[in-house]
Amino acid sequence: MERKRRKVEVVAYKEEWKKIFHEEATNIRELMGELITDIYHIGSTSISNIKAKPIIDIMPIVKDITQVDAFNMKMEALGYKAYGEYGLTGRRYFAKFSDWDENIRFAHVHFYQTDNPGVEQHLLFKDYLLSHLKDALEYSELKESLSEKYPNDIDRYMVGKDLFIKQILSKAGFARTYLREVKTDNEWEQYHIIREAELFKNPDNKYDRMHPSLSDSNNLHYVFYKGADIIGVIQIEQLTSEKVAFRNIAIKGNFKNRGFGSDLIKQAERIAKNKGYKLILLHAAKEAYNFYKRNGFSEMEFKEEVEFNLECIDMGKKI
Repeated sequence: MERKRRKVEVVAYKEEWKKIFHEEATNIRELMGELITDIYHIGSTSISNIKAKPIIDIMPIVKDITQVDAFNMKMEALGYKAYGEYGLTGRRYFAKFSDWDENIRFAHVHFYQTDNPGVEQHLLFKDYLLSHLKDALEYSELKESLSEKYPNDIDRYMVGKDLFIKQILSKAGFARTYLREVKTDNEWEQYHIIREAELFKNPDNKYDRMHPSLSDSNNLHYVFYKGADIIGVIQIEQLTSEKVAFRNIAIKGNFKNRGFGSDLIKQAERIAKNKGYKLILLHAAKEAYNFYKRNGFSEMEFKEEVEFNLECIDMGKKI
């Protein structure tokens, strides 16, 4: 049965949230055993004295994120529905709904592998607000205001918090790099700006913000973050069940030649591999040939129905 649109409700902090977290965390740890290395209470219900949506956020850390999928049925027995990555690269997300109303969420579980930047992100955000009361209260007021403004629109509520969260992470010193599938209006704007500035310098080659590939389900679009700043972009297209194409890869001007391009490629390869792909193909500009070669690509035929710039060199890499 299709669930109703999520209502946004923000309430005062409750001590019982700690108890609920410990009960749920204990059940999850007993279920998965040694796969879990740590388990944390995150999100606003873990921060005393600020208002929150009454949903417990739980973050188990695991040695191998791919092994979590084998526990989907067992998590369901605990009352959790599996949603896969659910828009965040490398995460496994589960939701538990209220016993008395199947449209009300009771708890969220966010599994991350030990080396995922999301772990540091969540813990830094929590620790910073716990030690900076003024910022914590400002966040509380923002959430209350957004819940009143968008009581039936969880997406706009979440977008409304995005800038504040990034500012807090910047204050907290978060500087890790990570790829994130484009979601918010700001991410789309930065995605277009970087692509147009770095890849469409020829005035005869006009950039099209409405290009069909931007809405085609076979194409995934990612922004590359360094801390709270977007510094690069990549488009990943599914060609077959085993092959993907890397397209429109770019790093913002002042971040070039500092190793970020190779970092982006490695993270994109990890995404492709985790999704089950075995081969990456791309068309490399002549000036980028040595860059891709250093990153493990070699010349490989890549024929397509649409002809591309003859100056490009077809390359590929098995993963």
